[in-house]
Amino acid sequence: MAGWTWAFWAAGGTVAMTGLLLCGWALLRDRSRGRRRCPRCWYDMSGVPGMKCPECGRTPRTEKRFFRTRRRWRWAVAGTALATFGAGTAAAPAIASGEWVLYVPPTLLNLGLSFFDKEAQAVYATRVAGSRTTSRPWSVVGPTTQWQRLLLARRCGQLLSDHETMIAIPSTHLGEFSRPISEEALFALADLGKEARVAAPALMRACREDVESVIWELDRLHPSVGVPVLRYVILEHPEATARIEALRKGAAWAEASESPGMARAIVRAASDRDTAVREQAVSVLSLAGPGRPSCVRALERALHDKAEPVRLRAVEGLSAMSMGVDQYEASSVALAARRAPLQVRWSPPPELRVRLAALLASSLMDESPLVRRLAAASLGLIGAVAVPQCEAMARAFERESDDQTRLALALSIERLQGTMSALPLFAKLLDAPDAQVAKAAASRVREAAATGPDAIKSAVEKVIGEGHLGKVIQESEAR
Repeated sequence: MAGWTWAFWAAGGTVAMTGLLLCGWALLRDRSRGRRRCPRCWYDMSGVPGMKCPECGRTPRTEKRFFRTRRRWRWAVAGTALATFGAGTAAAPAIASGEWVLYVPPTLLNLGLSFFDKEAQAVYATRVAGSRTTSRPWSVVGPTTQWQRLLLARRCGQLLSDHETMIAIPSTHLGEFSRPISEEALFALADLGKEARVAAPALMRACREDVESVIWELDRLHPSVGVPVLRYVILEHPEATARIEALRKGAAWAEASESPGMARAIVRAASDRDTAVREQAVSVLSLAGPGRPSCVRALERALHDKAEPVRLRAVEGLSAMSMGVDQYEASSVALAARRAPLQVRWSPPPELRVRLAALLASSLMDESPLVRRLAAASLGLIGAVAVPQCEAMARAFERESDDQTRLALALSIERLQGTMSALPLFAKLLDAPDAQVAKAAASRVREAAATGPDAIKSAVEKVIGEGHLGKVIQESEAR
């Protein structure tokens, strides 16, 4: 059936559009446009004095009736029937597979199911409550039809707000213990698949009372349920800790289900009033929507955030988005950012990588040395697309006051343009106040002089001073 889905959609859409056009023609096409016509036989009475039609004898009550739009009701009925048939044809694959549930708003589903609340209680009593004495309590017993799953989801949604009714759960290890029936309903939703979407509004209401339990169980629910609930928590929940936890879950949902709705929620969270929420949102942007223009723009805005941690995460996200997962996880940027690597399963196009490199180069002007250092290290790792930024990196080296950042810039220029371009920078770092930076620079100079070709060796002697190379390196490493 899946292979014919597009054929059904195309055929049904064409028929439905034809029916709608026919309806429009039948109801709106023949308007008066200032013509004086008989409202019964539509005879043109523009030159006829009086109110009586000479063709059919009809005498309208008011002059206004002469200017009515002519409706062809038979054609309108035919067009409506055609549009209904086309819509049914287009929806046939979804109806046959049960996917129609995903296209109906949960509010309408609940409205229709509200007439069957007694049946829902009976199904819950046999299918869920009956599992309390089995090896899998709080689960749905036996095979169920789609109708039964919809009824169960309706009943579970009603019970999510019942924290007073306690149920006894037998356990071979703990004996019998009691838990609220709302927890049973929450666990049972995981067995209902996409039909659990009926309970989405109830889950959103439950988040106001016990957001941790709901978010914890969202991994087990269908994406059509989890994504709307997480978006609600991310955008509307009053507690910052809840929004942060929802963002962590939301990044995985966005990657797994490729949900643009989740990506949009994370982009909006990047402008949250709470700094910790903004930091978490920016840290998952490259995972939630790598390459999406809205995510790139959000990272660009985050580079100018007033909080240093947010700007650090923005640089990290741009680096990860530009490199992709394999190169990023193998780099030192994840370690420099002091957090676990992002799982960016994506290969960026060249034109986007060029833009991301320019954004990283703009961070070399940041007021925070940590941000400048991370940006400098990232530019050296994203590859040849960063070569046009080497001139900006050299200028940043001259005005930079932080020795660690200057070393990162020198190493990145060496990686992008070769040792010859970086030698003057390493030579300036030999006298750096930071002993570790001086040792690192001396190590790079010594290695270039020892293993490089004759051109590099002569360049080293020229930069350092002929006959003074060994002495300078020894003094730098002794500090």
